[in-house]
Amino acid sequence: MKFGKQLEEYELPEWKGHYLPYKQLKNRLEDLARRPRSRTSSRNETPQSTPRGGPGLRRVWSSSGSWAGSGATLVKNSSRVGLAASIEENLESQEDDPAEWMRSVEKEVMRVGDFVERGIQGLELQLKDLAKMTEEQRSGKHVAEDSAIDENVAEDEEASFLELRVLQAVGRVAEGVQRLRSFAELNHAALYKILKKHDKQLSSKLGLGEVFPRLVKATKLADMSKLDSLNADLEKLSQKSSKTEDIDVSPEVARLI
Repeated sequence: MKFGKQLEEYELPEWKGHYLPYKQLKNRLEDLARRPRSRTSSRNETPQSTPRGGPGLRRVWSSSGSWAGSGATLVKNSSRVGLAASIEENLESQEDDPAEWMRSVEKEVMRVGDFVERGIQGLELQLKDLAKMTEEQRSGKHVAEDSAIDENVAEDEEASFLELRVLQAVGRVAEGVQRLRSFAELNHAALYKILKKHDKQLSSKLGLGEVFPRLVKATKLADMSKLDSLNADLEKLSQKSSKTEDIDVSPEVARLI
């Protein structure tokens, strides 16, 4: 199966429009390769760096599996198709030369990198909230809305209910970490493939030799250290539950116990 088809198969529908637009970039590259080129046309292919930026997110992983921020949602059902269509239309309408194509690649991969970074920031903040909730639960301090579940419910049953809620939340955040990791890895692979194709079709060494390592470093798409750290902290948090203190399980499994 060709990579483009594999990419579509593994893309998460709710994040459609946030992936590197491999198919559109590939089509433009093929058009470039068919055009007559001057001997000097590839000398200035390397684009200027695109600045990164964007607000952090406070609430990242919603129960529906989308990234959500305070007052704004990163991925909205009503806008996913529009975002993807807008990117595709913009990419396919551009008049290309190799430098312009490479600038498009850089712009798109920096956008992907920003998405990953904001997702990590949101997960870190949500983990912090869960850690605080766990400590309050262990010390007997319950959040007001949870403490009034039912006046007739025994205290130990209420504590068990709150503990289960924390475990479920930890499991959802763990799922968010895994989904974000898969997103980063898939886009890392897409960047490699499209730049390898660039070098092959345009008889160049610029893509993999210079642009690829620079963009990977700038976007940190290959750096999983923050996600690994989140996973480790989530495991520690899940082990604080009385339901899992005698067994070694992942956060995803812990919430099912």
